[in-house]
Amino acid sequence: MALQANQTRTQVQIISSNPIEVYCADNNIRSISKVRVNKNGFPFCTFLNSANEAENIYFSRNLASDLGLSAGDAQSCLKGRNILKLEILDENENGTGEFRLKIAKSAGEDYMSVADLF
Repeated sequence: MALQANQTRTQVQIISSNPIEVYCADNNIRSISKVRVNKNGFPFCTFLNSANEAENIYFSRNLASDLGLSAGDAQSCLKGRNILKLEILDENENGTGEFRLKIAKSAGEDYMSVADLF
């Protein structure tokens, strides 16, 4: 199927997957907020490192749905989760990608649906 002028085909590549504890240690994370929800309804937590730099990391769509997350939920929902580093490539971007982090289900799963990532 040919793409229209204003359409793109998106490819997602998982660059790395680490248990949340490893991600926090590797990035000097010293605190994590309770669950917050953006104006579009997507839940996330803010990770704050030792240099007081903040990064919002969003939950994958299916994980958020499975957990029934809402604003103010405790950080305990992060236990046993992974942080995925993803590269998002659009066909018309000539190979330049956007990197995103997602909080996803545990590493014990053999396969993960792309639908779970967004």
